[in-house]
Amino acid sequence: MLNRRAMRGLGLGEEDLEAEVTHQRVELHRLEKLYRDRRPPLPVGGRTVVLVTDGVVFGPVTPAAVRALRERGPGRLVLAAPVCDARSAVALRRAVDVLLCLREATYLHAVGPWYDDFRDVTDREVAVLLRQQQQPTAARRAG
Repeated sequence: MLNRRAMRGLGLGEEDLEAEVTHQRVELHRLEKLYRDRRPPLPVGGRTVVLVTDGVVFGPVTPAAVRALRERGPGRLVLAAPVCDARSAVALRRAVDVLLCLREATYLHAVGPWYDDFRDVTDREVAVLLRQQQQPTAARRAG
């Protein structure tokens, strides 16, 4: 999603946009390789998909994720978040089948203050957790 008015307001031009898009594509490919470890994307067509986020602020990130999942044809799309910006929740309710939000806040600009501990999860921690998830249940219990 691109907000050209915001770009102009920040003094950013097409050259800046192209450079950032290139940088982000490289980063996405790096993360996909690290997180998937040669596994194909999970099939979501016709299935119930639960998209979980740490919170929904007013902005384009969550709507973009919802749109990307919708394009893959899930049977049902559930969005779950502990806290949501109230304005975003209104629009998201139209975009998903179910919105599970424990608390709606007016003009939510950041989710960090809603947590006691909001440290970043490292790429390595994510990769380890995903690998553990792929192991058979008995092997996980033994480890």
